[in-house]
This record gives sequence, structure tokens and C-alpha cells, in this order.
Amino acid sequence: MSWLTRPRPAFLAGLVLIAAVAEARSVYALEPVSVRLSWFATGYTSPVFLGIDKGWYKEAGLDVTVQESQGANIAVQQVASGNATFGIVTADAAIRVIAQDAPIKIIGTLATTNGYCVLVKADSGINSPKDLVGKRYGSTAVSAPGRLLSAYLKANNVPPDSVQRISVDFTNLYAGFIGGQFEAMAALSYDEVPRFEARGIKVRCMEYADVGMKMIGYTLITDLSTIQNKPETVRKFVAVTLKAHEYAFQHPEESAEAAKKLGGDAVKDTQMSVAQLNAFKKLRGNPFGVTTTADMQSTVNLVKEYLDVPNAPSDMSRIFTNEFLPK
Repeated sequence: MSWLTRPRPAFLAGLVLIAAVAEARSVYALEPVSVRLSWFATGYTSPVFLGIDKGWYKEAGLDVTVQESQGANIAVQQVASGNATFGIVTADAAIRVIAQDAPIKIIGTLATTNGYCVLVKADSGINSPKDLVGKRYGSTAVSAPGRLLSAYLKANNVPPDSVQRISVDFTNLYAGFIGGQFEAMAALSYDEVPRFEARGIKVRCMEYADVGMKMIGYTLITDLSTIQNKPETVRKFVAVTLKAHEYAFQHPEESAEAAKKLGGDAVKDTQMSVAQLNAFKKLRGNPFGVTTTADMQSTVNLVKEYLDVPNAPSDMSRIFTNEFLPK
């Protein structure tokens, strides 16, 4: 080997330095973005943690951090105010703030139905909506499923005033149901069912969608400024988030482990996370991610009539867009 071809220490050191600088620039080039959840981390939000753990967001040039909330309204407001780049919230929550001129828009749909339901114990003898007559129903004051109970009862020809409403704080909701304070409660099919069954309590979920109350569930949102000024950022986030969900639906155990690793105490029970994710998978649309005008119009109609939002926009382009979905 001649001196021309023999690796020299100085030359090798230079290569190491160049590599280090390139790596530093690569890390520096990552764009920091945040995604706000509607609640604490759960099995059905685990795909976001999976995308982070797999490095898929970083491969797209995004450094994603996850922020928890205690309610969809808080999550939406944080996105609208610019304190979070993206949010994962139900469509009805997004519509409520859009009606107040909040500068946000739905950029993808994760669940074409929302899983809102009336939850009862399997051995309660309540097998249909008509069996709710004379029974007690527990809900928090701000619960969307609870506020939509009247619509559900009317759709089943059950007088709304024939069911006794009991308003409770969220911290007492589960205990009240388990202890018999009320025979039915407001719930999400993909959340409460796995939680109670993990405790050995068999439950039944009577879903609103089964009687034609079609409302879009979880969606991806961002603010109008991000859409206008950083469209490629939006496109990358949507693509990776949908990819992470598609993978998680096929590999729920991996998604649950990623959430346990990165999501904190709320998702330590991987078995429950898997059950929640499997239940959430049933609500996905085809093609996945697409928001349809018909589904959104149905959602808007119910929000207007039953969630006290008479000025919900009639212009669907103000509420959602599909332009950032992968081609």
C-alpha cells in the first residue's frame, strides 16, 4: 500500500469530524412539533408513541413530543392558541370551537364513528334502549355521550324524561357505576369496556351509531397558520401518524409496549392497551384517514341540535380538508 492509498491518522480524524458534524446537523434539522391528546395516554393513542419509538417521525424530519390533557376542549384550545402544533380530538369537540371562530381545521380522520354508547353491566337485564326506562344514568356534566343521550333515546322511541340522569364528577363515575349508584353510564366503546373487563366486570355497550347517530370520532387537527405556512410539516405528520396507526392495528402488542415505554403510568397495563387499540380499530374508515362530506354533515347536524352549537359551520371546507393525506 503506497502513501497515497494508506489511511492516515489525520485523514481518518477528519472523516470522523465530518461525520459528527453531519449527524449534528441532521439532529439540528429536525423540526420540533407537539401533538396534544384529548386525555391521558391510552391504548388507542399508543400509535403516536409507536411512531416516535420506531423513529418514523424523525425520518420525516419531525421531532414529536406528546402532551396530555384533561378533556378535548383543553386540547383543542391549546392547538388553536398555538401552544400545540397538532391535536387528536373528536370531531364534535373540533366543531364546537370552530363555531367560535377558532383557527383550526381537521386534517384527517382516525375513527369514522365515535364509539359513544350507553354502558351497562352484562347481568343488569338491560338488553335494549327500552330497558332503560325507569333506570338511573350516570354522566359528567360535560360528557358528549351524556349530552347526546336524549337523541339516542328519541331515536329508540324512549321518552328522554323516563331515564333518571345523575351528574357526577369524573373521579366518581366508575365507582358510582360499580357500586350501583346508577345502572347505566356514558361511555366510549373502545375505552370503558376494556377498563371494566380488566377488573373482571362484564359490561355491554349500546352504541349510538347502531341507531343511525353517525358521528365522526377521533380526528387530527392543526391550526390554520400551520396549514398556510408549513404545509409540508402537516403533510409529513399526517402521513407518519396514519402509517403508525396502520402498523399498530396489525401489531397492537408493539404499540402497547411503545406507549408503556414513552407514555407514563397511564399506559403501564399493556394488556388493556391492546384491548383498547383492538376496539378502536373497528371504528376506522376505508380508505383510512379520509373525512367524507356525508359523515361530517351528519356530525354537524347532531352537534347543532344536541350539543348547543346552533352556529356550527355549514361550509364543510371550513371544518376539514383531505389535501394532506398521502396520495
